Amino acid sequence: MKRPIVLGASAILLAVGLAGCVSSSWNANPQGVTLHGRELAVMLYDGTVCRTNIAGATSGRLENCPTPLRYDVTIESDPLVPGASAVLETRSTVVLYGENGRQWTYLTPSIRGATGDNIDPPMAFN
Repeated sequence: MKRPIVLGASAILLAVGLAGCVSSSWNANPQGVTLHGRELAVMLYDGTVCRTNIAGATSGRLENCPTPLRYDVTIESDPLVPGASAVLETRSTVVLYGENGRQWTYLTPSIRGATGDNIDPPMAFN
């Protein structure tokens, strides 16, 4: 009689453990990006914001970010007013690559400036 209880408890622990893995990996996925001037900010679902300056290279790896991500930025145009990049986002396409082969593509400004919160669902999944 004790055997079914042990198996049932094991199944519950396994289910809880797997749910934790799925939850934590989802939270580490990118939620959105912003690009002001040459500062790229990547927001993760867990609330973490990873930043890097892309002035020297428009592609590379986000350093000091809990989620290993590579980025590739194609700048389409800068704000026309000098100094406005501190307030206005640079028009660009940002592609993020995860270690597991996932790819997320974002356009900046968010919906080309329509939402104000600068967080979009990714434009494409691969």
